[in-house]
Amino acid sequence: MDSDTLLKASIVLICISIVIGGASIWFSQSDDGDMDTKYTLYFGINDGTEESYDAFETAIKGFIIDNGFGYTMHWAEGGYIGPDGNPIHDERTLVVMIAFTDGAFIDKLVDHAKTEFGIESVLVEKMSGDIELV
Repeated sequence: MDSDTLLKASIVLICISIVIGGASIWFSQSDDGDMDTKYTLYFGINDGTEESYDAFETAIKGFIIDNGFGYTMHWAEGGYIGPDGNPIHDERTLVVMIAFTDGAFIDKLVDHAKTEFGIESVLVEKMSGDIELV
């Protein structure tokens, strides 16, 4: 094979690689546009009473419903290592799952919980994929 033929074959292979790479990027980006998002929020409640837990749960439910969304929620036990390095456990955590919404609403919900109830931090889990209501 002479150098001219080798150069032409190399150029063709490079062009094919560029086209395949571009198509791969385009398909991956177009698929992400069809993905749905589900958020799971973990509201850690440190010191409270049954009445304060109920009030918090009722307020979060009301805020979500008033904004036109649905939810699934349950109470869980949480634990972590505190700032002093000691384990903290038996913390009450309200776990709230919301699908078919966006990050702006989640930020609004978290800000509401922090402002109205003095929640210091909320763990927010964002999962993207195919979500279907059947």
